[in-house]
Amino acid sequence: MSAHTCFTTGTDSIRRAYTSRRRRAWARGRGLVGELEVPRARIAAPSVFMTDEEQAEQLHRCLGDDSLPLDVRTAGALTLLFGLQHT
Repeated sequence: MSAHTCFTTGTDSIRRAYTSRRRRAWARGRGLVGELEVPRARIAAPSVFMTDEEQAEQLHRCLGDDSLPLDVRTAGALTLLFGLQHT
């Protein structure tokens, strides 16, 4: 499975969940359905981590590899430095 497929699949899943919540809210607001509780999907805690050396190597690549697009380098550096979550 390619990275694009994983990203698209994850994005589609989030979009479907958002749309589903909007539809339920719309129907509830018009008295078409009763209260419906749908639990959110649980996200597993991370279990595989990079070593400090691997993280430093990746950060060095983000800062100095001109073959990567600037937006990818920026996102990578922010993620490595601050642990920001991707959406």
